[in-house]
Amino acid sequence: IVLVTGVQTCALPICRRREIRDLAQLPDRIIPKYLESHQSDLLSLQWPSPPRNILFVKKDGAPAVTESMIEYANYIHQNYENVSLIFESHVATSIQSSLPFPIYTTSESSVLSKKADMTTTLGGDGTILHASALFSTTTHVPPLLSFSMGTLGFLGEWKFEEFKRAFREVYMSGAAAGDRKASCRERVY
Repeated sequence: IVLVTGVQTCALPICRRREIRDLAQLPDRIIPKYLESHQSDLLSLQWPSPPRNILFVKKDGAPAVTESMIEYANYIHQNYENVSLIFESHVATSIQSSLPFPIYTTSESSVLSKKADMTTTLGGDGTILHASALFSTTTHVPPLLSFSMGTLGFLGEWKFEEFKRAFREVYMSGAAAGDRKASCRERVY
């Protein structure tokens, strides 16, 4: 680390990887289709191409949730090419040094609705409601993948231990086979 005129800079490549970037740099969001199922009343998610920009929202004040989120973020970065991870600004600042790759954030909530393809939450029902509120002014709310890690879990579908399977299922929903192979490095057993 080098100190230049009161500004801390770094000549090492690792410092560039552990940076927080402006969300505006990311491509605009992909809007999936929701198809009716013939087997149930539920809708089926279908991506025109795999999601690229994933917003993470976590329960505040819970160190165990933060650790799980870092594990999940590292997993996505290592196994899914061309996926960028977005965090709320206060979270990005606190975890930046724990992730060996660039992350994205913004102070303008209106930009989130233009960039986030999907939202994933780690927490309880309050975290899901908070994530939903981030998109209260948009007509296309991104799909939400929630992991129950809070004190109440009526809305959360998945347990965190299932995060690899859950993310893979949402990521591959309806995307063309060629897109999946090119974008996913994960081995499926």
